[in-house]
Amino acid sequence: MIMIPVGTSDPAGQKAMAEEILGKLVNGAEFERMAQIYSEDSTRDLGGDWGWVDRGTLTAPLEKVAFNLRSGKVSNIIQLAGNYYILKVEDKRGGVTRPFAEVRDEIEKKLVAEEAQAKQERWLTSLRQKAYIKMY
Repeated sequence: MIMIPVGTSDPAGQKAMAEEILGKLVNGAEFERMAQIYSEDSTRDLGGDWGWVDRGTLTAPLEKVAFNLRSGKVSNIIQLAGNYYILKVEDKRGGVTRPFAEVRDEIEKKLVAEEAQAKQERWLTSLRQKAYIKMY
């Protein structure tokens, strides 16, 4: 990920910088090198590499772009929350499916908790309906 903050002094200049970086990437510049030079992201020294990213890690607009890009592709410029972003997806892998036997207890606990919550809500609703409040 390459992140370029818009800033308050020269927003048009930052947009031009983002467009210049994207142009260099389209013409074959190494993403890692561009990230090291231009990015203000915390992964700058790693060439913008976030490692494997799970859903829910990035903000929704960035996640949408990242998970819809094909492997090896670079995104267009994304303007979000006062910053410009350029993403590159190196590779994708599918999620892990855990065996039912491994998650059965977890599922049962969740279902029992949900049922208990629903019963408590029904009970509270019935108490509220039966309540008589007299004000002086």
